[in-house]
Amino acid sequence: MLTRQAKLKKGVKRFSLRLRGRRGVATGAFVFGAQRSGTNMLLAALSQGSRVESINETDEEAFANYRLRSIDTICQLIDSSFADCVVFKPICDSQRAAELLDSIPGSAALWIYRHYDDVVNSALRQFTEHARYLHYMLHEPDIADWRIENVTDEDMALVRQHHEAGLSDASARALIWYLRNTLFFQQGLDSDERVRLICYERTVTQPQETFAAICEHLDIEFDPRMTRSLFRTSVGKSMSPEIEPSIKTLCDELHARLTASAELQARVETS
Repeated sequence: MLTRQAKLKKGVKRFSLRLRGRRGVATGAFVFGAQRSGTNMLLAALSQGSRVESINETDEEAFANYRLRSIDTICQLIDSSFADCVVFKPICDSQRAAELLDSIPGSAALWIYRHYDDVVNSALRQFTEHARYLHYMLHEPDIADWRIENVTDEDMALVRQHHEAGLSDASARALIWYLRNTLFFQQGLDSDERVRLICYERTVTQPQETFAAICEHLDIEFDPRMTRSLFRTSVGKSMSPEIEPSIKTLCDELHARLTASAELQARVETS
């Protein structure tokens, strides 16, 4: 649920939008990616735009238990907004990205990825279940819920192989990073013009350039306030975690593929 402060901030923003905007012109946008990859940072930065309304996963108006509510509900929120763009952060629905884009006309998406070392370190500080996450996927699907949606048989076999061999929490979380980010390619989002792939490290080291491109993709006006709170000190601030070599290889290969896709996308857009 939203905190009292968040509710107040949301009300002020909607009042401001009502004064300067008009209803019925907003488009919808989504922020996807793996947990601890900078999705909150991205949403918070976009919310600084004067014509942007942002709705996070703790907002019960659009989410229930971190899952996006019905398509009709989301469309109603977009249609009733006085903003130019309503941005949602349904990262527990990242496996449904293509479906959501197909269901909501005119929508666009951002998929942000971050190097797995920093994601693992951040997740180990934030969460307590890592290897247990894999157990749920294999043996308790009702608890696993969104974690097993659209996971391929091949990837489930990978989970089974490593889980049965025994994994440290760091290695388990790295495998989770792999499973969540491989969904980007499995859904064909690398060739979907509605989706822009965002590198976390580039975002915090080249914020003006990155957000100018993001705003162009979302067809909104760039506001310098979007980049004021970004900082690069979160990049590589801790030692690399100890990750099982075969999982590290999977993550290295996927990270290289994501980076190549992001660079290709940037070249195409500037050509």
